[in-house]
Amino acid sequence: MNAVIPKLPGDAERIEINGQMYWECYGTIYQAVRTPQGRGYQVVGNIDW
Repeated sequence: MNAVIPKLPGDAERIEINGQMYWECYGTIYQAVRTPQGRGYQVVGNIDW
């Protein structure tokens, strides 16, 4: 975890968990973060199916 990617896949969906907004794609949960290059998305968890 803690990996930061510059762009989310096109099929990522915005979700809310405990009042916080995140993005989910293929079971991985991302949070938008600021990086020196602009916006990035940090891996913060996984959804257990």
